[in-house]
Amino acid sequence: MGIVLLVAPFFCLAIWLNKHLRGAEKLQNILVIDNAKIGDLICATPVFRVIKERYPMVNLTVLVIPRVEGILRGNKNIDRIIISSLNVNYGIGDAWRLAKTIKNGQFNVCLNLVPGTLNYILPFFCLIPKRITSSSRHHSLFFRCLSLLYTDRINWPDNTLSLKHYLELLKPIGIQSENIKKEVVVSDQAKAKAEDFLRQKGFSNQDVLVGFSLTAGNKIKEWNVENFARLAEMIADRYGYKIIAIGALADRKVLDEFNHLTENRFVTTSDFLLDELAGLISRFDYFISVDSGPLYIANALGVPVLNIIGPYNYLEQAPYYEVCEIVKADGVSCWPCLHMYSTITACPLGHRACLTETTPGLAFDFFEKLIARYGKK
Repeated sequence: MGIVLLVAPFFCLAIWLNKHLRGAEKLQNILVIDNAKIGDLICATPVFRVIKERYPMVNLTVLVIPRVEGILRGNKNIDRIIISSLNVNYGIGDAWRLAKTIKNGQFNVCLNLVPGTLNYILPFFCLIPKRITSSSRHHSLFFRCLSLLYTDRINWPDNTLSLKHYLELLKPIGIQSENIKKEVVVSDQAKAKAEDFLRQKGFSNQDVLVGFSLTAGNKIKEWNVENFARLAEMIADRYGYKIIAIGALADRKVLDEFNHLTENRFVTTSDFLLDELAGLISRFDYFISVDSGPLYIANALGVPVLNIIGPYNYLEQAPYYEVCEIVKADGVSCWPCLHMYSTITACPLGHRACLTETTPGLAFDFFEKLIARYGKK
């Protein structure tokens, strides 16, 4: 950190020269850094859209981590995707190559949506004239110091929805929008694979399909698979709806346990890649999940979702309230303990009451509310 501060004045001069001698104040190339997980990235898609609406001739580049690239494939608002495991198992050589890539992009503006050491340092050392990021009291002192390398730091108030805050970050470049509609593109190939899968499993267009996603990227958000099994049985017994539980290859053990608990009564699959998953999810009539990436895919596609929220603060990031029911146990005084900028992986009090008190019966009650609001069958 000391070295960064020592050389910073020289880079400030270089940035000034880059801006004023080369006419870099004209918007031509914008870099958005969002090395977050699936749900966070989907919540950033309104940013890409409104940038292109306001500046259609701008070349928009988005930097993402490898495993989420598929969610942006086919998004016509994005001109280029840079894939990098930024800040994770990153050596000096990796940082140098990424810096060269960013420098060669000749970006006028960098919009950083995620705190991270290289997220703050690289745009500055690559001489990007205008650098915009978030400021939050939940950031570490180290990150707050590094954020001083940015020209614009926009405060993220507590309990503010991420989608709305991301759009606030665009104000320094003359963009004002309140359109928080998320976007996920469903390719023809993804649609075809989904239709082929459903046909092979014996589903018809008359079936009401309920998708289940059993896992989350953070274990603290996960509901026990036994709860999902009981909820699936309650829905199938009461309404006759067809259940399909989805997951990645790494979730195969959980899906097998779900099969065992339900005596292979329902269909499970781990055969869909991320960019293919939207095709299957788009065919669901409802989707039930803990707070996870597939939940945000479903919500962006307009599928009514049941969000078993657990410890997460849904005031900061959650699916649209209009097509969503949030399952939350009453009377849990320690809720919430999980926030956008203060991630934890274990219950601080050791009891996980927000999830243990969220019973299958409670989730079923909220599912019936979802049916009452959006159901037609």
